[in-house]
Amino acid sequence: MGFRNLSLYLFKGLLGTAVLAVGLWLLASLLQDTFDGVDAGRYAWQRQLRDRLSLKEGEPVPGLIWLRLMTVLLIWLAFGVMVVGLWGYSATFGSLIREGITEGFQLGPVRIIPINWVIGIVVFSVLVTLVRWIRNEVLPEWVGKSRIERGAQEAIVTISGYVGIIIAAIVGLATLGNAQAAGDAEAGKAKSATCAACHGPDGNSVAPNFPKLAGQHAGYITKQLAEYKSGERSNATMNGLAATLSEQDMADLAAFYAAQEVKIGQAAEDKVALGESLYRAGNPASGVAACAACHGPTGIGNPMANFPSLSGQHAEYTATQLKYFRSGERANDAGAMMRGVAGKMTDPEIEAVSQYIQGLH
Repeated sequence: MGFRNLSLYLFKGLLGTAVLAVGLWLLASLLQDTFDGVDAGRYAWQRQLRDRLSLKEGEPVPGLIWLRLMTVLLIWLAFGVMVVGLWGYSATFGSLIREGITEGFQLGPVRIIPINWVIGIVVFSVLVTLVRWIRNEVLPEWVGKSRIERGAQEAIVTISGYVGIIIAAIVGLATLGNAQAAGDAEAGKAKSATCAACHGPDGNSVAPNFPKLAGQHAGYITKQLAEYKSGERSNATMNGLAATLSEQDMADLAAFYAAQEVKIGQAAEDKVALGESLYRAGNPASGVAACAACHGPTGIGNPMANFPSLSGQHAEYTATQLKYFRSGERANDAGAMMRGVAGKMTDPEIEAVSQYIQGLH
């Protein structure tokens, strides 16, 4: 890079980071002051809002605490993304960040989607405020015109408020994450009879063009089945089979195969050296990233990030998928990561790393 270029790079990075930090701090202070003002009723519009909500002096605005929390989280997220962008990142990394925000990550049986949490908090806060206004302004006036006794009128207003809060919570929670059905391995074993024809009774396929499913992360299997069903991943056989599966079927099959032990194959000796080098260090000259960075040194993968286990996978199947990624025929990878890597690989490199993975454990 050279000392001059390095100095300029560091100067721009540090200066930009400082400017971003000050700018976001000012924004956070302004928003915090606005929230405090709404709670205290400092300005005319804030007092009018509090009057409409029938809030007593010193009483906080319902739901505002969640907006405060969401604002803090968004500011920190924006700061992190902008700092990373300021110091430079690849298009693949940027796509991965966007994918993580919009598609989320797996946490046990639940898929957490950050953008849905933001929407959920906003929806909950708005609904709570709306419920408060209806309970204090609309309902008393409407109920007061009826012939119902005063005690019953107060009970209706109070109960309606609680019901409104419950509805707001349900609607808000409905957007937070996609809960996946809990998988039953025993049920999955019974449902795997059709799968066994290609993938083997325990998920260790004999034919090298069919992938081994034994020991694969349940979340990854579920994702692939769902994408076969939706057509996002294309394979004539799998598209047809997955079309009949329910979410519970997918979860059960995934649980069954995840509980099986993969049988490790044998790598071709003449491919091991190049394959190991590519897997562990990539090819800096052509920009091929190391497989181990995402899939781990032993090929176990990363279930939280939905990076699959590769350990012991058939070389023929692995090579085919890498070529599909390279050509764009397969495009269901998060942030186009695999397309970016495979697009820079030669056929000999694909064959070598696939052979190495076949014997990896």
